[in-house]
Amino acid sequence: MSHPGRIIFFGGVGAEDETATSGGKILHLGDFMGQCLYAWDKIKRILEKQGATLADVDKATTYLTDIRNLQDSIKCRAQVFGTTPQPAGTLVNVSQLAWPGMLYEVDIIAVTAH
Repeated sequence: MSHPGRIIFFGGVGAEDETATSGGKILHLGDFMGQCLYAWDKIKRILEKQGATLADVDKATTYLTDIRNLQDSIKCRAQVFGTTPQPAGTLVNVSQLAWPGMLYEVDIIAVTAH
């Protein structure tokens, strides 16, 4: 094969402020949907820089700190993916994420055709 494609891994994407000068600044504190949408927006922008789209995402592992946000997590993904088929996924409820105030985090695996 001359162009076998690429596998792209993202780990621990959440609502960390990309413009902060030091780590741990979380945007949308206390706003689950805001954090979820921001994380997926970040993923979308980084994928685009790699010549990929959300349609290339094959697997998403989602981490929630409160299972009561499950329905909002489902709504968030539906909003993000729209008519694009959603990837396979695993959802894990955890007691805490990397930074105080994080409510949502996602790992993804994307595969491009070239």
